[in-house]
Amino acid sequence: MKLISIGLPAYNRASIIRRTLDSLLSQTYGNFELIISDDASTDGTEQICREYAERDKRIRYTKQESNLGVKGNFYFVLGEAHGQYFMRASDDDWWAPDFLEKLITPLENNSEYICSMSSFARVYNNGEVEENLIFDSGLNDAGRYEIFKRILMRKKGFDHLDFGIIKTDVFRKITSRQPPDKGWDAIICAELALAGKIYFNSEILRFNNNKLESPREKISKISPKPAKKLNKFKLPIVSTTYANLFLNALWRGLTSRVVPWRRKMFLIFPWLGALYSKRKKFFGFYCK
Repeated sequence: MKLISIGLPAYNRASIIRRTLDSLLSQTYGNFELIISDDASTDGTEQICREYAERDKRIRYTKQESNLGVKGNFYFVLGEAHGQYFMRASDDDWWAPDFLEKLITPLENNSEYICSMSSFARVYNNGEVEENLIFDSGLNDAGRYEIFKRILMRKKGFDHLDFGIIKTDVFRKITSRQPPDKGWDAIICAELALAGKIYFNSEILRFNNNKLESPREKISKISPKPAKKLNKFKLPIVSTTYANLFLNALWRGLTSRVVPWRRKMFLIFPWLGALYSKRKKFFGFYCK
């Protein structure tokens, strides 16, 4: 069994991080290291993580002296990884006990796969499901361009590929060129989609804590303000969100160390297809 490095950036999660740690440490696939980077938390996160580290030798805990931010903390845990595979974990998520086992198997059995990802549920802190994001098993037959195109079109769930299990050497080559801070994870996912085949497991094996409180948990409700009517003539000509994603994804794909030249040659076609589909969003006519 090959070693998986789980990178867990953490910040002020004392109230819920036990659930995250218990979920990871109870995985049926046990050959992993858990790298926790505490981003200068000011609550009880440090005490909880040190408690778990004393009980389980697979945990390596680091307390940062100053706050690195989400992106900086992610890069820290990736840099500390020793395993052949890497998994990015959020400090408020949790996973099915067989998440690692079911996702590493296709990577081990097929050398073409560089990443393995499962369907997941967006949930509230109490476990109530907001929505299920299902990756159809038919995606395993889809080409690299198709996955790349879906990321550019911001199809739900496809910008979470970096939360799957990924070959560490490939992921390090991709992330060695740091993308801009805005939308950096989606830009990384776009390059990852071009680099090699991605395995999709249609089972829901990850639970993404999207919001802390469900609507029913909120004690008081603020009266909603009337929606402002958008004036498209006062909106920016180009959506900075879409322009940032599209332009950086194209440039990184064309200059990537892990994308084969033959794939770069025709990259413009799926890129233009995605741009045409999102032309109104890209050019800002309906930007919020």
